[in-house]
Amino acid sequence: MYIDYQHLFPGSAPSLRFGPATTSSIDGLLAQAKGCVVGRQRGRPFVDINVEGAPHRVEFDRDADLGLLLARIEARGIPLHRDREVIAAVLGIGAVLILAIALAIWLRP
Repeated sequence: MYIDYQHLFPGSAPSLRFGPATTSSIDGLLAQAKGCVVGRQRGRPFVDINVEGAPHRVEFDRDADLGLLLARIEARGIPLHRDREVIAAVLGIGAVLILAIALAIWLRP
């Protein structure tokens, strides 16, 4: 079961479906984008476009459409990360923080 909490975050916009009607909106987001995260949720690929700290999710019905947007992102030179890379980085930072706290407690006089 998946519940979409994305709309509850302040400053987040509703998800866009990639298609002819949303192309101009997506191009406008890409013009201001600082970075993108690509992943898969509920069996569908998505791209989160980061504009001034707020994620804008674009969902895809076909993998071919994802390839088109990824080509546009790479052509503009926007940094692109995979969802798994971001999760691994957050887990790594958390592990280092826990080790530092444990070491500080162990070395305490």
